[in-house]
Order: sequence, then C-alpha cells, then structure tokens
Amino acid sequence: MQVGEIIGGDKVQGDQITTGDISGMGIAIGRGARSSVRKIDTGGGDYAEGNIDKRKRNFVSGDQFNMSGNFSGAILNIKSTLTNVSQSIGAAPRGDAATKAQLQQLIEQLSAELQKVPAEQAGEAEAVAETAKAAIEQATKAQPNKTLVQISAEGLKQAAQNIAAVLPTVLPIATQIADTLRRIIAP
Repeated sequence: MQVGEIIGGDKVQGDQITTGDISGMGIAIGRGARSSVRKIDTGGGDYAEGNIDKRKRNFVSGDQFNMSGNFSGAILNIKSTLTNVSQSIGAAPRGDAATKAQLQQLIEQLSAELQKVPAEQAGEAEAVAETAKAAIEQATKAQPNKTLVQISAEGLKQAAQNIAAVLPTVLPIATQIADTLRRIIAP
C-alpha cells in the first residue's frame, strides 16, 4: 500500500496498521513507538525507589543528647563546650601525655560541677566554661602566646570566683586548670 491510497473511501496518509485484540499495559503501536512498563506487586506493602535503609535502630551522626526533666539551654551549652575542649586536648601539639590526661580529667570535673548550677546562675557557669575553653585553646597551640594564656588563666579563676557562692568546688578546679596550663606553656 502506498501513502495517499484510497481504501474503502478513506484516504490514508502514513502507515495503515490493523490490530486484533490487545490487552495489557503500556502498548505502543506505530513506527518508532516505545513502551516501558514495570509491574510492581508489593503484596499490599509499601513501595519506594532509591536507596532505603529500613533498619530499626537509631543512627546518630555526631552528638546525641537525650534529655529529660528540667534543664536549661545554658547547661547543655556548657557540657558541649567542655566536651569539645576535652576532645581537643589529646590532639594538642604541646604538653606531655600525663599533663594532657590531668587537664582532661580536670575539664571533666569542671563540666560535672557546672551541671549542678542553679538556673539563675547559668550565665556565670557558661562564662566559666567559655573562659576555660579560651585558655585551653590558647595554651595548646603549637606557638602559644604566653601573655594571653596567663590572662585567660586568671580570667578563668575570676569567672570561677564569681560562681563560688553557689558552686564552691569550681574555684579549686579552675585554679588547678590554670596551674596545669602554666606548666604546658613553660619552656
């Protein structure tokens, strides 16, 4: 048959295609026609494409804080600040292993004590944590500025003095931290 032939009174342009019974999904008929069908039988379950992790446990990347009871945002910041400081001490280029271990232990003690602060003194406790962080970061640099370390160590003791009325154990810990930092920067 040629394009433009007349069949039964109809003028046909293009291909004439005769089909019988057709059943199914995604049927394509004609020149260049395509059909793509995926039949997915989930048996009543869920369907999703892509990479899926269906494990039933909690997976945490980074820190996970499970909290209950009454807490203050500042308390959480204090713990986070001092945890980060404690982790950085081990990698510090200055100080011997025993001094670093002692400093880490003192930071853990300080963190534990600061968690006990009443909510109304949370700001003062946060000042102690931030001052300790600054002093330790300065002292554990490869080339620490000794004057800044001294000023930061004294600032730590002053911040601890400000909270000593409600947390008397913080001042002796802060003093030990300051002394340890002085040993780290000593020639």
